[in-house]
Amino acid sequence: MGIYRFLSFKLEPGVTPGQLGKEWAKLMPGAPFEFRFMDESLREVYAGELRLRKAASASTVLAIVIVLLGVVGLVANGVQLRRREIAIRKVIGARVPGIIRLFLREYLSVLIVAGFAAGAVAWWMLQHWLDEYATRIALTGWPFLIATGGLGFFIVVLIAGQTLSAARSNPIRSLREN
Repeated sequence: MGIYRFLSFKLEPGVTPGQLGKEWAKLMPGAPFEFRFMDESLREVYAGELRLRKAASASTVLAIVIVLLGVVGLVANGVQLRRREIAIRKVIGARVPGIIRLFLREYLSVLIVAGFAAGAVAWWMLQHWLDEYATRIALTGWPFLIATGGLGFFIVVLIAGQTLSAARSNPIRSLREN
């Protein structure tokens, strides 16, 4: 007779562990009987993954806040430093949409390069992380495009607002300020 360490049974609804223990004692008198439900075992196995999910969610929110604050500071500082340039362009006859396009071209090109680099690194890391699982999902580029697009939208709105504010102000005041 073979020796088994673990046996798995699919129980009918309503079967209690006590009934299962009695049946075991009839079939295997003197053999110890310990039981665990599979859902409890799986919950213990994936407890680490659930903690990782919570930590990743918290760090993602924190990273997004830091990135957005950094972008706000970068754009506000860039527009403030170039207020004189905006005023000169305005005096020469530049239209506000042209000035906004000038800033957008500068910042969005940086965003595209950074989004591509960050997306490639994140894709590589996720591929290696997903290799540890028996069942996998196909990793597509959509999450990376959505994240980059969302940040791009935020940058466009921010630049448009900041530049519009600077372009609508009196150019003479901007030229007199240091």
